[in-house]
Amino acid sequence: YYIEVLHKEGTGGDNLSVAWSGPGISATPTLIDGSRYLRPSERENIVPETCDGATGILRETWTGISGTDLDALIDPTQNPNYPNSPSSYDTSALTEFRYADNGDNYGARLQAYLCPPYDGDYTFWLASDDQGRLSLSSDMDPNNKTTIASVPDWPSDQGYTRYPEEQ
Repeated sequence: YYIEVLHKEGTGGDNLSVAWSGPGISATPTLIDGSRYLRPSERENIVPETCDGATGILRETWTGISGTDLDALIDPTQNPNYPNSPSSYDTSALTEFRYADNGDNYGARLQAYLCPPYDGDYTFWLASDDQGRLSLSSDMDPNNKTTIASVPDWPSDQGYTRYPEEQ
């Protein structure tokens, strides 16, 4: 399954985390372990045939974007560099779906392929400071993604209960 998070940070402290629960995972929100259940997306949009191989998350960052609204990141009239020209990107820094304290006035997109340990129903949670959006595809194709959770304003780090739409 393709999984994507968009995150927009204004100023002050920042954080992002994605948790899940389901078969083979705790019944309470548990951070998604990138070393076991995630394979990074490729910048060239090459879809892997399996989840075997490299682990982690592709994180792309766009800097110098004021405000806290996600539109400042994804609207081409406000950020003409999105989605093809991030300020930076890496696949090695994140081994779980969480980060904090990356600075001010930036936006980020995190992409990976999710490999659940068992078939069944999973619940996902998103926490982000400031706005965030979590999308999941019904398969490995990014074009089939739909938004499954969002954060309209900042909750605490790993605070998954401030807004109903976080789950």
